[in-house]
Amino acid sequence: MENSSYFGASKHKLSAFFSLIFRFSSFHHPLLASALAKIIMQNQGNCVVVGKNGNAVRQLISMISSDNRHVVEQACSALSTLGGDVSVAMQLLKCDIMQPIETVLNSPDPVELVSVLQVVVTLAIGSDTVAQKMLTKDVLRSLKLLCAHKNPEVQRLALLAVGNLAFCLENRRILVTSESLKELLMRLTVAPEPRVNKAAARALAILGENENLRRAIRGRQIPKQGLRILSMDGGGMKGLATVQILKEIEKGTGKRIHELFDLICGTSTGGMLAVALGIKLMTLDQCEEIYKNLGKLVFAEPVPKDNEAASWREKLDLLYKSSSQSFRVVVHGYKISLRLLKEMCADEDGDLLIESAVKKTFLKFLLCRLW
Repeated sequence: MENSSYFGASKHKLSAFFSLIFRFSSFHHPLLASALAKIIMQNQGNCVVVGKNGNAVRQLISMISSDNRHVVEQACSALSTLGGDVSVAMQLLKCDIMQPIETVLNSPDPVELVSVLQVVVTLAIGSDTVAQKMLTKDVLRSLKLLCAHKNPEVQRLALLAVGNLAFCLENRRILVTSESLKELLMRLTVAPEPRVNKAAARALAILGENENLRRAIRGRQIPKQGLRILSMDGGGMKGLATVQILKEIEKGTGKRIHELFDLICGTSTGGMLAVALGIKLMTLDQCEEIYKNLGKLVFAEPVPKDNEAASWREKLDLLYKSSSQSFRVVVHGYKISLRLLKEMCADEDGDLLIESAVKKTFLKFLLCRLW
């Protein structure tokens, strides 16, 4: 059997077992389906082996259409685990997994609905490409009906699926145009079942219907200027500049950064700062120390100069290795760059256009570091 097995080439310890299950597309035995789901869910290595095999994927998809409820439930559990990998999710779509899913979404059996909705929830969150291909008119119609289902768990999963699909920008543009969906979500935010109203509120928030959500839950109106959002850009070691700006904000307000903002987010090194400040509640001194200690290892390379001391330009190149070429030109010390920088920030009378004290602090810090 090793020679004829689909998994013989991988020399996997369960090759014979996988060969037995995946040999025929109509092989839907409930006990083997249970064993297969358990094997896949408990071992990442098994997930990789099964996910790379087209016959295995097609067999699992065919199990969704089984007449045996237990087989459907176990197959969906296995597919939910496999669908967390984007490459496997794309393969599942190529093998037309949505056809049996759409069929089961119209099933009266709540157990089957819960099982298949778990697959939809997992597939929708992994990739915008996958989510966009999943959202069809039929799927949307089915999800709307399931959001109003009498079973709370079916409702919750259907709402989670809508929210996950809405993370994709193209899908969100489609979903926000559905007035019936928005009305349904607003109605469900005050449902007596906590897990249902939380999932409905999440979907509304993802769709950007914050004001409708506030009205639905009778929340207090956001005063004055609304939400305070801190957004930090990337740039490697230039995160030190962000840290210095945030220090000035703390110095001026007398409060920690996480106390000043409702939402903290960032890209690349800014994202790491967001985690450090918003989740770990680290101080800015700790963040600066991390940059100094790890920055040399992550962003710097030895200077290939035959053991000669590096020039000041080479040292600056190493320090700002992750920055853009235009920024490195300024760092090299051309006086014209400093003059242009001042001109860009001044009006006709030579007065600085930057009104904010924070931006003035940043400009001062930038000029000091560059010159």
